[in-house]
Parts: sequence; structure tokens; C-alpha cells
Amino acid sequence: MKSVQGVILIMVLLFLQLLALMSLFAMRLAWIEMKSNQSISQSHITYYLAQEALDHVEKIFDQVYLECRIPVTQTANLLRYPFSWWEVEACSGTLLTLKYYYKIEALGEDPCAKIQILPSNGSALTANYMRITLMGITTHSTKIVLQSTIVKPMQSLLSCAGMKHTVMPGRQTQREINVT
Repeated sequence: MKSVQGVILIMVLLFLQLLALMSLFAMRLAWIEMKSNQSISQSHITYYLAQEALDHVEKIFDQVYLECRIPVTQTANLLRYPFSWWEVEACSGTLLTLKYYYKIEALGEDPCAKIQILPSNGSALTANYMRITLMGITTHSTKIVLQSTIVKPMQSLLSCAGMKHTVMPGRQTQREINVT
């Protein structure tokens, strides 16, 4: 009888040990999940701050265009520049915890794209395409790069050699570029 009680005691102790290990494993998984959610949350906050900064740059575009302009550059080449280049060469701003840097490229005009806003002299305006590249970094060192293509109305001396089409002024595209 005493040997059976000893076996039962050992079995209960092993079961408790197994239960403790499973609890420890569950705690570890919960901690990893919490850290993952925190990282995702920080990425979302960074994206929304960068989006707001890009909106702001688009609103003040006419004021900063000449100062922040660079020749058309492939995006991959822009991303190869070290962060110190962005700090020295790019225009910058701050929005809450996001410090952002941006450059503007003139992509060219489309004389076949007509914008329906008419200037005072009545001549039609064409589309002038611009690209804004914005690099942001938060106080938590989270980096993000956004690009948008916008259309600004302009009077053109070029004639349309293709099919005419209407374009609305403002943002045409936006994308987030993966920074690794």
C-alpha cells in the first residue's frame, strides 16, 4: 500500500511539473505576441504620421518646390543614399515623434492631359507631373519611405501628338516603399 502511495505521489509531482512547464510556455508565447503587437502598432503609427507629413508637403508644394527639387532619380538610387545625405540635402520637417525628409522630382508634362480649371486668360492647362519622396524616422528608430505622384496645372507650349484626356490636379498615386 505504501509503495502505491509513493507512486501516486511521484505521478502527482510529475503532473504538476508538466503543468508548470506548460504554463511557462504559454506565458512565453503571450509575451512574444505582445511584443509583436507592439511592433505592429508602432509601424501603424509611423505610417499614419508619414501620411500626414506627405499631405502637408503636398499642401505647401508651391512654397518648397524650388528649394527641394532634385533631378529625376530612380527610387532604388534614392534609397541607397545614407541617412546623412537626407539630413543635409533634403528639406525636412517634424510631426510629433516623426522627423521627415523629402525631395521633389519634376517628372515632366503631358500636353495631352487637359485640366478643366481655366486660368483668367481662358487657355487650357496641361498636367505637370511631380514626384515627392518622403523618408521618415521616429524617435523609436522606425523608418518609412512614402512616394506620391501629383499633378500641378501649367500652361504648355507643347502640342498634343496623341489622344487627349482629362486629368484632375492633385495626388495621382501613393506608395510605401519597403526599407530594409
